[in-house]
Amino acid sequence: MRINSTDYTIRILNSDGSEPEICGNGIQCFAKFIAELDNLQGTHSFTVHISTGLIVPKIQDDGKVKFNMCEPILKASDVPTKLPPNKDQSVVKSDLNVDGVIWNMTCASMGNPHYVTFGTSGSQNLTSINQI
Repeated sequence: MRINSTDYTIRILNSDGSEPEICGNGIQCFAKFIAELDNLQGTHSFTVHISTGLIVPKIQDDGKVKFNMCEPILKASDVPTKLPPNKDQSVVKSDLNVDGVIWNMTCASMGNPHYVTFGTSGSQNLTSINQI
């Protein structure tokens, strides 16, 4: 179904039946599905209507998908998180002790809370998303 002359429309549902503002993984999977369904080669973009508006995924030459979700919310009280904030009121590269293991944590919200770690304190932290 097309809405407002978009190429595609997708409705994303959480396991409880609620509709999120956006789902980055879902949009990436949907864009890859469309690229394979339409046998798209090289760089392509198309418009997708979601519950909160319009997004434009772009399939790169290497097959990866890029699109603009929005600026992440980093203010600890707005994420929300109970982890203590840094001086700038965010929780970025903060320590979290889990059973004696110190994890380097960043808390962000893209409409729902995300808690991101790239490794533990004292270990060799991952430096590239390709290593995850």
